[in-house]
Amino acid sequence: MNRSTLIAVGVFALLAVAYVATREPTVSVGMKKLTVPALKAEQVTSLELGGAFKVKLTKEGDAWLVADPASPDKKFAADEQQVKSAVDALADFKAPDFITEKNEKQAELEVDDAKGVKVTASGASGELLSLVLGKAGKNGGSYVRLAKSPEVFLTTSPLSYFVKKDVNGWRKRAITVAAVADVTKVSVAHPGGEALQLVLDGADWKLGSAAPADFRFDAQVAKQLVAQLGAMSAQGFSDGEADDALGLSPSAATVVEAELKDGKKVQLSFGTKKPDGSVPLRVLGDAQVYLVPQWQTDVLLKKVDGLRDLSLLVLEPEKVTQLVVTAGAKKAVVKKDGTSWKLVEPKSPPAGFEFDGAQVMSVLQRLKSTRATKLAPSPVADDKAGLTKPATVVELTVEGGPVQRLRFGAEVGPGEVYVKGSADGLLYVTSAGEKSSFDAAHELFKKPPAAPDWQNAQGLDQLPPEIRKQLEAQLRQQQGQ
Repeated sequence: MNRSTLIAVGVFALLAVAYVATREPTVSVGMKKLTVPALKAEQVTSLELGGAFKVKLTKEGDAWLVADPASPDKKFAADEQQVKSAVDALADFKAPDFITEKNEKQAELEVDDAKGVKVTASGASGELLSLVLGKAGKNGGSYVRLAKSPEVFLTTSPLSYFVKKDVNGWRKRAITVAAVADVTKVSVAHPGGEALQLVLDGADWKLGSAAPADFRFDAQVAKQLVAQLGAMSAQGFSDGEADDALGLSPSAATVVEAELKDGKKVQLSFGTKKPDGSVPLRVLGDAQVYLVPQWQTDVLLKKVDGLRDLSLLVLEPEKVTQLVVTAGAKKAVVKKDGTSWKLVEPKSPPAGFEFDGAQVMSVLQRLKSTRATKLAPSPVADDKAGLTKPATVVELTVEGGPVQRLRFGAEVGPGEVYVKGSADGLLYVTSAGEKSSFDAAHELFKKPPAAPDWQNAQGLDQLPPEIRKQLEAQLRQQQGQ
């Protein structure tokens, strides 16, 4: 038996010993059984949690509402899918493995009144089922008992996962604004008076606001802005805070208005970012104040300059016939020869280098999508920006078009450098990492190492699938893959 197989068998033995040592001490099947009353999901009209979590869920009409039992009149819309998952889990509930009936073990297994989570499902006829859910078992699942019985069982039901949450955890977080397909106009009004307007023209979004003469409109960013209207979701809620404290007063809020095909309008007011990074949001006609993550507002609350096209090159990779990368003293030239690519320079690549034409297309696709991070904050002459004699230049010869260049210049600030492309004559800023990524020059086109053949690795094919997956993951981690 070779060394690789011995190591693998040794690991398998250790895992087997660990499993035997940590498995649940269950009593033989048939000695004790947890018998729960049969119920159907549609019978359940109320769910109440007690113990570690205190929640009251009630079905009113077709909607589920959630409240704190201590304040039953203060109800909020519940997440319908979460409630459905919990009710379905109750309808399918089983706990086949008996653990103990000793009262003194309840605290240890967290199925006592202090630490357990009591779940009571009721319907039109009254109580249907009442369980106390405890902590997770050693090898999965969770401990459970009937509320009126000391007998503890182990269940693999996902019920514990679905119900162990407070009132806020049950509340509906999806914010229904409008179907994106129905939106025809979007306006964003900022507190300082700056406004942005987007108008649907056929299938495309156009800028309806004034813009600088050198402005290139990014239709894709505009599309993302409108799409965000249909994908708002809360990460929390604000209850009882004044509008002034939240930045939702008329003079302080940023207001987004969407006009729909039928002429109706939807209005959203966004407040001031809170210390945790969330942003208050109120939808006109909804008294609830939602707290949405900042990344959603970053997409939605654009100013005109936020819709600027920051692409640096305008090219079709298939039409590029030559690519030159100059990074300091290093220079790489690749040229198209028919349908394939050849490395022209350096003429004598270092030992161990193997050229891969497929990597050229990867670099070209990357260049096509390369974008600046922002427009340069103020006009700077090319010599001051380090662009007269730039150390890093990418030059592309394009069939039927002018040569395109991407020039990286001097440092603007920590981690930022000036950059200028052929898409327009403007000066932009990009990350220093974008510039340094071209320092590899010809190494950009080096053939990558072949992926390990895990299927035929000696010794691994003789192991159980789960053990083999674990070993493969460890080997990948060791090899930095």
